[in-house]
Amino acid sequence: MPSGKAVSTREGERLFSEIIYQTTDLGALTVAIYGSLGSGKSTLLRTLAESMRCRDPESGDVQPMTIIWRCRDIDIWNSFKKDITYLFIHVDDYPYARFRTDRLQRLTEKDLPKIITYSTNQDLLSKLVKGSINCVFEPQDYELTEYMVHRLTVKGANKKHLEDPVVDKSAWWIELCDWLLVNKGLDFIAIILDEFDEMMPSGVGGVPWHLAYIYRDYLRVSRKMNISTIMCSHQIRDVNPAILTKILVNIYLKGAIAGGTLINPTAPVTMPRGLGYIERDSWGRFEFSKLKMADKVITIFKQKPQKVIVDEDDEDTLKEIKTDYFTINAAQTDVTFDLNKILAAFGEDSVSSDIRPMDAVRDELATETKKIKRPKGFKK
Repeated sequence: MPSGKAVSTREGERLFSEIIYQTTDLGALTVAIYGSLGSGKSTLLRTLAESMRCRDPESGDVQPMTIIWRCRDIDIWNSFKKDITYLFIHVDDYPYARFRTDRLQRLTEKDLPKIITYSTNQDLLSKLVKGSINCVFEPQDYELTEYMVHRLTVKGANKKHLEDPVVDKSAWWIELCDWLLVNKGLDFIAIILDEFDEMMPSGVGGVPWHLAYIYRDYLRVSRKMNISTIMCSHQIRDVNPAILTKILVNIYLKGAIAGGTLINPTAPVTMPRGLGYIERDSWGRFEFSKLKMADKVITIFKQKPQKVIVDEDDEDTLKEIKTDYFTINAAQTDVTFDLNKILAAFGEDSVSSDIRPMDAVRDELATETKKIKRPKGFKK
């Protein structure tokens, strides 16, 4: 009789293989992966992106899965095989995109996968490379479209909250997923979303709360449309609880607290790297190998040119010049700074009450430096 460990390993391998190879008989899957920093989440995501296969609904042939990978500011997409990897950037953002490694080495286009620009969801869908890893940056200046405003209104969102269309740019992914349900063909697609809690954070209200329920509706029917979704976060508590009931497969890596009913909640905490617990209709353990990874890529979108606003009555009269951080009134030559946005760009929360001119700080620093006594034996 096989041991309990052997049974759990066999079941774990079966459940994991159903993610790797998908057919219309089983349908697409919604998968959540949880694990602490350094638990191997990036390695597992790359393994899935490069290994997933599907049976084509029309031809019946087994082929590589078409992957849509959500690009983040610091990401691992440069570790993928370049011959199957494509980088998608919105046409308005492309001129301002800059890339460097986490070792501060600048990257040029020849160091990167092929870059493809897109303008709309339809344009993006038409340019996706079938059977490849399509790494997509969301539009950096995303605003709620009329379509999404209508969807949110139907969901009961407060119209006052919808007056300002500016939301977190990650909300574009919710619109894309919702749009794909209606506009995608029969082909299998897998959407991989690292740091998923950025899109679906817990404990939110207003527009983000309603967006979560639109996304929940998407997850409910996406598998029937052959769209798999693989989400990754540190802990289950970080993710909006509205969507948790629509997740079919949960994977727990080292450091995660299991939130299902089949696995002991603390069992994954001390698990070695390279092992994972997986649960669906049963549960088990599976292994995945460490992969050699390239340096992570840091992507920066440089500030776009300022918006020039003219007088509506006289188009030749300049009214103001507006940027993200300050506004210049051309008629009165006044400059108004938005200190909160400036501080947010530097990771600060509030305005300090003792802000002083830079020249004064520099002079004081020079004076204090001269007062420092040099230790004995110091050579200039």
